Amino acid sequence: MKRSWLGFGLLLVLLVLSLAATGILTRAHEQTVLELELSSEAALLGDWEDVHLLLRRADRRWTKWAHIFACFADHGPVEQIDADFAVLDVCRQSRQAESYRVACTRLAKQITDLAEAQALTWWNLF
Repeated sequence: MKRSWLGFGLLLVLLVLSLAATGILTRAHEQTVLELELSSEAALLGDWEDVHLLLRRADRRWTKWAHIFACFADHGPVEQIDADFAVLDVCRQSRQAESYRVACTRLAKQITDLAEAQALTWWNLF
């Protein structure tokens, strides 16, 4: 009987840790996506100083949480996001507003999709 309770306790701990990780990753991805969207708008306005600042913040936030994402997700999308941050920086340096905005939108969508793939939803359980 003690083993059953121990097993139940371990499963409960794993559930709580999984829910906490999901919540943390959701908040982290939302802020990164917001910064990318703001950076895209700044590029439209031609404010390349703000573009650079917002892109650096988004990149730092992504780098901070990328290892956690990699623990729960396939490494392919995580590596693709890393590569797309580099492409975004090249677009920023060349000050190509339209290319930058397209790359920002694509990157934000990839990050959102990655986070949604890890969310606790009934379609992710089956």
